[in-house]
Amino acid sequence: MEEGSQKNTYSLGDVTQLLQGSATDIEKDDIDSAVDKLNEILTIWPNVEGEVSTRDSKLYGDMETIVPTAISLLQSKKVNSEEAKGIVSDLNTRLLPLIDDTGYTTWDAALILLREGLEALLIVATLLSFLKKIGQADKQKWIWTGVGAGIAASSILAVIINIVFSQITAASSREYIEGITGIIAVSMMLTIGLWLHSKSNVHAWNRYIDKQMNKAMATGSMHLFRFNQFSIHIP
Repeated sequence: MEEGSQKNTYSLGDVTQLLQGSATDIEKDDIDSAVDKLNEILTIWPNVEGEVSTRDSKLYGDMETIVPTAISLLQSKKVNSEEAKGIVSDLNTRLLPLIDDTGYTTWDAALILLREGLEALLIVATLLSFLKKIGQADKQKWIWTGVGAGIAASSILAVIINIVFSQITAASSREYIEGITGIIAVSMMLTIGLWLHSKSNVHAWNRYIDKQMNKAMATGSMHLFRFNQFSIHIP
C-alpha cells in the first residue's frame, strides 16, 4: 500500500499486506517502517473487524491485543525484533484463510429480513384478526397504513445511518459508536424482554391486545394506535 494513499473501503487483504510488509521491514531492520505499518493496521482495523469476529473470535481478540504488543516490542529501548516478527507472521498466517470468503451473501440478509418480517407479520395478523372478529374490518386500512409508515420510516433511517457511518473513518470514533450502540441495544433488549415476559402467557397477550384495541375503537384513535403499537424494524 503506497504511502499517502487514501481509500474509502478496506479489506482483510489490505491488513495481510501490511502484516507481510511489516515482517519484511523487520527482517531489513527498518523498524520505523514496520511500526508505521502496524499502526496503520490499527487505524483500518475497525473497517474489517466484523469479517473476523464472526468467523474466528480468538483471532479477533488477538488482533486487538497482540498488534499493540508487537509495536511495543519494536519501540522499546531493547528492541525484540525476533519476537515481534514472530507475532506479525503468525497473525498473517491465521488471517490469510479468511480472505477468500469473508463477505455476507444475499441469503444472509434475506434470513434477517425473514426473521424480522415474521415477527412483524404476527403482530399485524393479530390486529387484523381482532378487527374482523369485532366486525370492524373497515378499520383495517389504519393497520396497513401503519405498516407502510413503519417500512418508510425504517428505509429512511437505514439510509441516514448508512450515510453517517460512512463518514466516520477514525478508529477511535468507530469504537465509541460501537460502545454506545451496544449499550443502547442491550437496554432495549432488556426492556423488550421484560415486557414480552409479562405477556408470555397467551391469555395475558390476548387480554392486552383486546384492551388496547377496544380503547382505540372507543376513542376513535385508530390512527394513533397504529403508530404506538406497530414495531418498526430497521434492516
